[in-house]
Amino acid sequence: DVGVNLMHKSFAKSLDAIIQRSVDAGVKTLIITGTSEPSSQAALQLAKKLEPLPPPPAPSPPPPPEETRPLRLLYSTAGVHPHDAKRWGDGSLAVLRGLIEEEGRGVCVAVGECGLDFNRNFSPRPVQEFVFKAQVELAVALRKPLFCHEREAHSSFLEILDSVAGVEGKDVCVHCFTGTEAELREYVRRGFYVGFTACVC
Repeated sequence: DVGVNLMHKSFAKSLDAIIQRSVDAGVKTLIITGTSEPSSQAALQLAKKLEPLPPPPAPSPPPPPEETRPLRLLYSTAGVHPHDAKRWGDGSLAVLRGLIEEEGRGVCVAVGECGLDFNRNFSPRPVQEFVFKAQVELAVALRKPLFCHEREAHSSFLEILDSVAGVEGKDVCVHCFTGTEAELREYVRRGFYVGFTACVC
């Protein structure tokens, strides 16, 4: 599961039980979503509590080196959600970079959750756009995937992605998709991963 919002306050008293139910159901990997500086730090700390799982038996022929690292049950992301973009400060980019490159090396595996939400507009649109582009540039610089949120902002979302050299479709995941069929087809055409919720919109 690549989008686990375990840092939400509603799960604070039941984290262990939720993780255990996931394991019992056969889930092999959970990626805990960071949506702000504090939640990204908390997500990393939770992920680091559990030791890596033993590596699987080596197949023949052996896999490429990048696929031989021990698997963990928990990984994390580091990012600032568009709802929290208004809290972005001069040091925010450095905080995210540090979580990915230093504190969370091998554990913090993506930039996000980041993107645009022009439905609720909890942060001003120009601020959302600035913060999203900064995180796209960070992901490209660090060669990390993007875990993205986009709601009623399809055109602006793509404009920002297209404005940053080095973004590859295979490195973009748009979760909680609620757009139109045409928008979905465009994301698929670009090679994006797209996630759906159980919501009927």
